Amino acid sequence: MTADRAVILKYELKKIMTGRIAVIAVILGAGMLLAVTMINYLIIRPQDVNVYEREISLEGRPLDDAFLEEVAAEAEKAGGLSKIGAESRYYHAAGYLNRLQGTYLTIGGASAETLKAAGKAAASSSGTQGLTADSLYALREDLLEYIYDYFRLSDSDKEWWKEKENRISKPFVWHTNFGVYSMKSNFGAAMDLFCIIAGVSLAGVFAGEKSQRTDSLVLCTKEGKKTLWLIKFAAGEIFSLTAGTLLLAAVQLPHVIFNGLHGTDAAWQLLVPFSSYPYTAGHMLALLILDYYLGCLLTGAAAMLLSVLIGNAVASAGVICVAVMLDLFAALPPQLGLLAQLRYLTPGQVLLNSGMADPRLLHIFGLRLTSIQSAAVLYAAATILFMIIVRAGYKRLEA
Repeated sequence: MTADRAVILKYELKKIMTGRIAVIAVILGAGMLLAVTMINYLIIRPQDVNVYEREISLEGRPLDDAFLEEVAAEAEKAGGLSKIGAESRYYHAAGYLNRLQGTYLTIGGASAETLKAAGKAAASSSGTQGLTADSLYALREDLLEYIYDYFRLSDSDKEWWKEKENRISKPFVWHTNFGVYSMKSNFGAAMDLFCIIAGVSLAGVFAGEKSQRTDSLVLCTKEGKKTLWLIKFAAGEIFSLTAGTLLLAAVQLPHVIFNGLHGTDAAWQLLVPFSSYPYTAGHMLALLILDYYLGCLLTGAAAMLLSVLIGNAVASAGVICVAVMLDLFAALPPQLGLLAQLRYLTPGQVLLNSGMADPRLLHIFGLRLTSIQSAAVLYAAATILFMIIVRAGYKRLEA
């Protein structure tokens, strides 16, 4: 990059990052995420601090019959799994079993069969009566099969997932994972908030020149239509990464401070029970971070694309905000096939907190990609496509 272009990039970055709207949006967004997380730890649920120290005696133990008997005894004393107090070392293990037994027992027609497979444990007074390691994992397998059918997976895709499932060691080994579980749960909130911030902050990158009537002057300069579009685009993407990092740090840092990174070596199934990814929580968190940053780049590129095509900052920001609202509430049934699958590959949906992983696979050049993998590929490809369209649209602007 020449000295002139470096100066222009610095100027464009200054315009974006010192803009009143961008500064206020980022500060408010990061402050809100940080405040909510800190209030939860310090006021609402102070018992969630230093969880690892309370549960260290369970670290590395298999979830076998002996473990389940101990939890059952604790549940009998407390009056049920859900009533085991936070002071108990079995508190989060009980919560995990509750999620396994209860979260998806009511989906579709699976309830009767899964209750039977689990020895009717969920119907008992403690929630663990009659629950053995065999029935626990049988319950999980029955629900996985139901989920595969619900999402209309082909037989070959089912076999692909079952091969992954066979690579998962059972019984699961318990690792205290509250910190990383909470971190996993917050990616979606940071992503949705970032989309709104990107919309209001980057909608004027190109449209602002027109609204301020400086476009004629800018297009007639030395860089003009030659490379100015790329400098502006790069500045917008640098802002996207910066703002995205601030939001992610604000929502995740408290978890690291209060509970460290204990649990990164836990099987992913301890965080997302109905998933067959044969990886650790640390591995999956790294993939989620990758998807998060690629989602930030994609959203920033989309905001700048609208800025070029619409030529109005307010309208462009409005389109982004409406898109975020639709992404949060619009639903498509699995019967719509590829259309429904692609709809749930948006950054907000892929990073959404859920105990059930989307098992639909995207077939690209003979490869089967999971939702997390295919999202990364599609975000990178879409960002490049948007950049090409921005270039073409900017070069057609009239001076």
